[in-house]
Amino acid sequence: MRRLAAVAVVPLLLAAGCGSHSTPAEKATSDTARKLGTIHSGQLQFKLVTGAGETPADNAADEVGFSLQGPFALAAPGALPVAQIDYTRLAGGSQTKTQIISTGTKAFVGIGAKVYELPPAQVDSLRAPKNGKADDGLSGLRIDRWVKHPQLSAGDQVDGAATERIQGQVDGGRPLHGLFAFRRQVRAPGLAVPEIKGSDADQLRRVTQAATVDLMTGTDDHLLRTMTVDIRLAAQVPERVKASLGELAAAHIRFDLAIGQPNTPVHVAEPQGALPASAIPRAA
Repeated sequence: MRRLAAVAVVPLLLAAGCGSHSTPAEKATSDTARKLGTIHSGQLQFKLVTGAGETPADNAADEVGFSLQGPFALAAPGALPVAQIDYTRLAGGSQTKTQIISTGTKAFVGIGAKVYELPPAQVDSLRAPKNGKADDGLSGLRIDRWVKHPQLSAGDQVDGAATERIQGQVDGGRPLHGLFAFRRQVRAPGLAVPEIKGSDADQLRRVTQAATVDLMTGTDDHLLRTMTVDIRLAAQVPERVKASLGELAAAHIRFDLAIGQPNTPVHVAEPQGALPASAIPRAA
């Protein structure tokens, strides 16, 4: 579960090639992309769900996906993050839950009602890379590049902050590639997430019937608060695209991301009564 709580989320979205902006909506999109790189902690909610209905939830028995939820604080290169992330895997109406706890000095896994201290090798896998790159975390999203014809309106109050709402069409292949890349970096167990690029991305783009983004960003600070990417594919998807998507192949793919209370301090206490690594169930 590499860098799960590096919750890798960031260095998030460094904007490139912003250039000049002809509309307030384009400027707000670019400002949000740039400011995401300044988010270092908060309350993460991230969910990927695929299904066959108009919305994935229409057919819960067919749902495949996962969710991540909990507080996180990113680590300096080579260090452990501070995080307490609940990972839930969704598979055909059933749910499997695991918790990753990292205090900044130690790391643990929660399975059922028990907590186990992770062995050194797994602890090291959670450390932020010493040679961190700009494409870590959500940087591959680059929303200022793949949001098309954005529209700007007043958003909801989020954590007491006024927001602006940005809605637009998206290039289906680009956000999928970036969001899947984020999921692979998080390394949540039990769900194989593909890498969509090259000719596979071109084919996916051709069978995308509709793809939209709806996000809220702080009016004053331009920090992302929430984002939903909704992608609907044609009923007849080429076999190559199905193979590329793997178990996530479905008519409807939806991502929901929220970062609550951005840049507020996060503290995670060491769990009491943790069992040694040698007691971790073999299947965990």
